[in-house]
Amino acid sequence: MAVVMVATPHGGKVNPEFYRWLLAMQGQWLQHQFIHGEVDLMIIGKARNMVTELFLQQPNVDVIWFIDDDVLVPLHAGQLIDQAVQLGVVSGVYFARRPPYTPQIYRAAHEPGLEGKYWPIIDYPKSGMMVVDAVGGGCLAVRRDVLLSMQANLNNRKAQALSTLNEVLVRQQDKAALDFLLTYLRSLSPWFEFLDQKGEDLYFCERARDAGYVIWVNVDVKCLHIAEVSIEETFFLSLKEQGLIKFAPGSAPGAVIAAVMGPAEQVATPQQVPGGAGDENPVSFFTGSEAVERNNNLPRASRRIGISGGLS
Repeated sequence: MAVVMVATPHGGKVNPEFYRWLLAMQGQWLQHQFIHGEVDLMIIGKARNMVTELFLQQPNVDVIWFIDDDVLVPLHAGQLIDQAVQLGVVSGVYFARRPPYTPQIYRAAHEPGLEGKYWPIIDYPKSGMMVVDAVGGGCLAVRRDVLLSMQANLNNRKAQALSTLNEVLVRQQDKAALDFLLTYLRSLSPWFEFLDQKGEDLYFCERARDAGYVIWVNVDVKCLHIAEVSIEETFFLSLKEQGLIKFAPGSAPGAVIAAVMGPAEQVATPQQVPGGAGDENPVSFFTGSEAVERNNNLPRASRRIGISGGLS
């Protein structure tokens, strides 16, 4: 039996469907014990870090399972728990809420001029497990020791960098630069950080890979993504089969190379893709005008962090 924290960051208004699907799934996996942690905060990276810290304060909890409030998990999704215990980091599959509804699984771009960016993976197995470079954080199960290893790894890297910076800048007597770098380098999270160049979930995957872990995806666990209608795999496959998907790389380092809709004759392969502006990060949910519109909700002064189903 594993003890699992279902971790849900949200913006204050959770669709009742989320809880119905979640509780139905839990009813199929009675061999595991579930507790729930949630953070009501529109800043998604900080919310994920807060619930991660809450998880690490519970010494007997084995796995944290991030399930976003707009992701509906199927009844068989509980298999991710056993796989996370075995493999460390495992995600289900869910699809972008906007056309062309691409799966939120990615490979790093290595083509000239695209270093640091990510391609959405549009050709994936019908069933089974696959290794990817990054995933969205909407259905992500992580074993406890992975988070601790990520923390230790980043602390070591910070210490090395700070030591070098301190030596150079002290020698140059540049106290202002030293104070600036020490302040901001120390503040980086070992888990989630929403940066201008990438979303907090891509950052998490990079830090996990830095710590020596592999990002696994179980393509049998296909989740729905709540929009005006719940987005499922069929939406994406229909557009793909019609040849209506092309790519538009974002200009910033670490940006997702977004798949967008276009006429079949304009569809570009990764080797043919032109430069151009695109959606830097279709993976992240609680930032920007779309999230505010979806929740009909602006950031508020009142915030709460909660946990239920405590351990005996």
